[in-house]
Amino acid sequence: MIRIVGHGDIAQALERARPTLKDRLYFASGVSNPNETRRSEFQREKDLLASQPKNSQIMYFSTMSIFTNNSRYVKHKLEMEALVKKFPHWAIVRIGTITWGKNNQHILIPFLRSKVKNKQHIQIRNVVRYIVDESEFIYWVNLTPTDGNWEMNITGRKMTELQIFRKYVSKSYEVTRSDDRSIFSPLLRPPAMLAQATQAGRGRNPSEAEISSHSSSGLRPRFSAKGDKNISLQR
Repeated sequence: MIRIVGHGDIAQALERARPTLKDRLYFASGVSNPNETRRSEFQREKDLLASQPKNSQIMYFSTMSIFTNNSRYVKHKLEMEALVKKFPHWAIVRIGTITWGKNNQHILIPFLRSKVKNKQHIQIRNVVRYIVDESEFIYWVNLTPTDGNWEMNITGRKMTELQIFRKYVSKSYEVTRSDDRSIFSPLLRPPAMLAQATQAGRGRNPSEAEISSHSSSGLRPRFSAKGDKNISLQR
C-alpha cells in the first residue's frame, strides 16, 4: 500500500508519480524552512513520525546539507534520520536543491522567482549548487529497493547560480555578480565524508567531479545498504 504523508513540494511530486511508486510509507512532511529555529516546528515533525505504524516500510526525505552544514535545521534532519532508522525497514533519500518548488520562498529558485516578479535587485554569487529535477528525483526514488535498509544521496547536476537563474528563473532579467557567499544558504560542496554514505566499505573517497557526475546526464548515484549488502546501481 502506498501512503504519502505531507503536502509540500516533495509530497506533490510523489503524488504526481503515484502510479509508478512502490508500496511503502513516504514520509514527506516536515520543516520546510532551512533557517527554522523554533523547537515547536521540529517537535511537530517528530511527533508526526512517531504516530506512523511501527511496522512501516518507510522512506524519509532528508537533505544533502548534512555533509556541509551544522545549522539547527541540519541537526534536526540528523535527529530525524536516527528516528527513522528505528523502523524495521527504512530508506533515507537525501537531495540537493529541487527545481519544481513554487511556493516555498525559503529555497533558492522560488526565492529568485519572487525577486523577479517583484522587480527587485538580484545579486548572483559566483558559486555552484547541486540541482535535482523532478524526473530525476522520481527515477531514483523508484530504484530504491524495498528490502533491507538503504541510504541514498541524489546530488543532481552541478550548476553555477547564474546558470540556475538563466535556466529556471529568467533568461533576460538583469542581475549583478557578487562574491558574497552569505546571500543564500551555504554552498553544497560534498566533502570526502560523503563516501561514508555513498560507497560504504569501498575504502576510497570520490572526488567532487565523481560526485557531481551523478546527474541526469550520468545518473550514477551510489546506494549503501546497511548490513552485508554494499552495491552500486548504475544506468
